[in-house]
This record gives sequence, C-alpha cells and structure tokens, in this order.
Amino acid sequence: MDEAFDQLVDAIADAARQTFLDLFENGEHYYYAGLNIFEGVMPPTACAWSSEALEREESSARSNGHLGPELWLKWSYADSPYNCYKHEKYFSEVDRLLLARPHYDLDDDAVDAEFDLRNEAMVAAMESLDAEGIFALNQPRDAIIINVENQPPDAMNLANARRLNPPRALADWLEDNRGEFE
Repeated sequence: MDEAFDQLVDAIADAARQTFLDLFENGEHYYYAGLNIFEGVMPPTACAWSSEALEREESSARSNGHLGPELWLKWSYADSPYNCYKHEKYFSEVDRLLLARPHYDLDDDAVDAEFDLRNEAMVAAMESLDAEGIFALNQPRDAIIINVENQPPDAMNLANARRLNPPRALADWLEDNRGEFE
C-alpha cells in the first residue's frame, strides 16, 4: 500500500496490543476478541468476551428474571462488559489518524475504497498480534475467535473471521451465527 497505510496498521496494532494485554491480565479465559468499526467510517473499538464474563452476565440476567443462557448475549459486542475497553487510554493515535483521513462527502467509489483500506489495516493489525501469540495468553488459540467486524454486521465480518482464524476457532462462532450468513 503506502506509508500512511503502514502507519495506520502500526497504530492499530499498538493500540490493540496494549488493550488486549491489559485486559488479559485479569486471567479470564477469552473466546472472542475483536475490533469493531461502525458503519465503515468510525474509528475501531476493541471488544472481548470471556467465559467468566459471560457467566457473570447470564447469572445477573437470571437473577433479574431473565432466562439464560442466552445465545445472543454470547456474541453481542454491545453487551460485553469489555466493549470499548479503555478506548480513550489506548486508541487516541488511531482516532487521530482515522479522523484525519477523508471519510465524509466522498463519492460512492471513494467511500468503498476508504472502507476497504480501513478494514484491511485492522485485519493486518490483528494478524500481527496473532503472530505475536497475544490471543493464546489465557487460552489455547483454537479456543478464541478474533475478528474485525463492521456494525451493523455485513458479509465482510465472515470473510475477516475466515481469514483471521484457524478452522477450530471458527466452529462455534459459525454454528451460533449461521442465520447471519445464509
């Protein structure tokens, strides 16, 4: 790509590395870690789910008269207690770089190109962290799905998941989300 792209990948990788290392210090066992981007133009936010956090959330829902376990909760970035985890602390440089890029008042082709560039930068950053072994710190790598997800969900989420994960890591996510991709 170019120097600006490489700078963006490095900034995203640095921010995500710090975020996930900080989060993983709690010793919980994670089954999901990702970056979310909203409507293709907003800066990404980090999100994660651990088995322990899911159990706490389900227990709270049951005590409040809700049924559990709830499949929707398992994969809901918005309901994760680790959604936007310490964003202000770690993602300020990423926010600055992305907000300086063109993202409004573009023609359709330019909007698509910018979205693709941002997605590719986030995926490249997550691949870099995966190669460092970050996602295998508290659990086997095959037990956690990592992803870059657009919100609202679109087909790119599935393509990114397949690119970023070994088949075993994908199995539960694909099964639980099969209606999303049909």
